[in-house]
Amino acid sequence: MALSLARQGVPLEANITTPCLSAVVQDCLMMCTLKIARLGDSFQFLFMRSARSLLRYNKKCNLFVAVISMIIVGACVMFTWHLHEGLRKTIIEPFIDESLTGSHGLPDPFVFKDGQYYYIFGTSTLFFRTRTFSKGDLKAFSLDLDFAEESGRVKEFWRFIVYRHVDGTYHGYATLHFGDFKTVIAHFAPQPGQMWTEENPITKWRLDKILIGNVDRGWFAYDCNVLRDENGDLYLIYNAGYPDETLGVDIHIKAWRMLDPATLDPDFSPRPILSPEGYRSEDRNPGYIQIVESVIIQKIRGKYVLLYSVGDFDDYNYKIGAAFSDSLIPPPGETYKKIIVPDPENVWGNVNKSGEILYLLQTEKKNWPNYVGEYMNGPGIGNIVKLDDQYFLIFHARRPGKTRLNGMGRYIWKIPLKIKIANEIPTYKWIQPVLPGDKIE
Repeated sequence: MALSLARQGVPLEANITTPCLSAVVQDCLMMCTLKIARLGDSFQFLFMRSARSLLRYNKKCNLFVAVISMIIVGACVMFTWHLHEGLRKTIIEPFIDESLTGSHGLPDPFVFKDGQYYYIFGTSTLFFRTRTFSKGDLKAFSLDLDFAEESGRVKEFWRFIVYRHVDGTYHGYATLHFGDFKTVIAHFAPQPGQMWTEENPITKWRLDKILIGNVDRGWFAYDCNVLRDENGDLYLIYNAGYPDETLGVDIHIKAWRMLDPATLDPDFSPRPILSPEGYRSEDRNPGYIQIVESVIIQKIRGKYVLLYSVGDFDDYNYKIGAAFSDSLIPPPGETYKKIIVPDPENVWGNVNKSGEILYLLQTEKKNWPNYVGEYMNGPGIGNIVKLDDQYFLIFHARRPGKTRLNGMGRYIWKIPLKIKIANEIPTYKWIQPVLPGDKIE
């Protein structure tokens, strides 16, 4: 049952009526062309249709012509197979890889659109500008971050992002890592003389203040996004424990209202907008804490879509999920809704749960939908972009079989999405990845 959710067969309609050699060949070519994208699921069907045509044709022609026809059919099938393999490799390869970033990669991608360009930031001083998210359409830039009074303590930063306020000012945010997963969220301002232009984004930023977290008091938070709701209220979305923002507790995705891009509202109590719910797929590691993280929220067809990640960022169990809400910040006591599907075989080993979470991409369970372990390892931190009329998922992942690289080797991938969001309870059909062999509708 579970695997059937990820693959929906599409029957091929073709009429074969003319009993002549040209019709047989045309029929074969037509089927080969139409089935390039789904050859893996319909290989047997292709031979059956072609064989039936040849049998009907053979009643009116000699055996020699029939044999020649079969050879042509075989050649067409072989050509289609090789073409399909080429398409598979094209669709499922990273467009930002080691040739552009070295072995470090570009972990934790954040897609920021400004004007005609998209910018891809992450946990790296390197970032890219693009229009199409293709390897031949990338321009690289380098960040220069001044950590000011924290320079002596900061070991590294995680995931730099940019927010453009309604007044036209640009603001930067990053997680400052002081070692041993002790992290805080900081606001950055452009250094003097820095202006964002069409051809030259701001590259030099200076630490302005720490917004959330206090290393000396043992309060920690990481990863953030800044978003406005329909009423114009500004929110900082971030990852931390709840209610105590300490280490060694379950991680939630939380929201804190802001007075302006550099100031939190002291009268607002931050609260979770997505939490782990005890499903075994949400374990960071077996026997350890549970986790939901990442802060990418986008409004698509009237619904707010939160793309989140689950598992150990450095292992094969890292994966991408989607949750939905009617409002950017759900009312108190409510959260974004995950997609839960039946798990009659208890693939995940849950206790007292009849279902499990359906993820957009995962490399943990081969017998669970949307397994992509043959193409990549540990997909995470998803962004959705729309190019012309097609939606795409932009995310990081390692090469297949690669794990435990101390955070390195995470490159940027792009796969198409089928989106059918409707005014009803969220289902797996709302957002589906288009994997090799699937059809883009």
